[in-house]
Amino acid sequence: MIRRAVVRNPFLSSQEILSETGLQTSSRTVRRRLFRDFRLRSRIAANKPLLDSIQREKRMAFCKKYKLWKKEDWQKVMFSDESTFSQFGTHLHRVRRPANERYNSRYTIKTIKHPQKIMVWGCFSASGRGTFHFMKQGETVNARKYIEVLEDRLSATMTIHGTTWFQQDGAPAHTAGTVKKWFQDHKINLLDWPGNSPDLNPIENLWELLKRKLAAKCPKNLQDVVFWLKYIWCHEVTPELCQLLANSIPNRITDVLYKKGHQTKY
Repeated sequence: MIRRAVVRNPFLSSQEILSETGLQTSSRTVRRRLFRDFRLRSRIAANKPLLDSIQREKRMAFCKKYKLWKKEDWQKVMFSDESTFSQFGTHLHRVRRPANERYNSRYTIKTIKHPQKIMVWGCFSASGRGTFHFMKQGETVNARKYIEVLEDRLSATMTIHGTTWFQQDGAPAHTAGTVKKWFQDHKINLLDWPGNSPDLNPIENLWELLKRKLAAKCPKNLQDVVFWLKYIWCHEVTPELCQLLANSIPNRITDVLYKKGHQTKY
């Protein structure tokens, strides 16, 4: 009965399982049975974008188109994305403290209601990290601003890295007619990237790395955030890491095809 309840709804708590089944036992016994008999331990659920049938079809079409590309082909691609960073991240922090000292100021993580945030545009290839651009606070990334960033940052970076293909997601600023013309004028090939596919884009792994490392630095203000982001990008995003991430694309594509377009572990 316990197992059937969890199969129907894997998000039930042990107490909710008792309520649903009517069993006269303890929550601890439910948890013990789930683990010992069925190896169903309670875990933190992964957050993944919701995909409809059309989006899954587009992911499948993309992966079928590029499934024959080798690692050498992906080494010619410059990956890009924007991400937002703030002084107070959302990462879980562990602390070693005495019993009954949970709310002692020494052992708590300080937060504020509306922390200042900054948006960053970055890129990388298998050759290593690319350029890093900080948007002005409160600045909206529209087509005009995006072209300014590309003009200032991208062309020289792609030449240095020896890349001929460019990856970007389908944000409105990226797909505007003026932006498409800019790429055509600069003879840069664009990958027809499917929407809602962060698991296919290895730069998402770099953003996660930066956010974890930034949280560990405990920045005191937005200036600290900028300083540490630059430091981490320049000193801890290594060429070996970038090559490893770029070389993971064939495996990501294989996984999406195997999952019929659904989200993967990446």
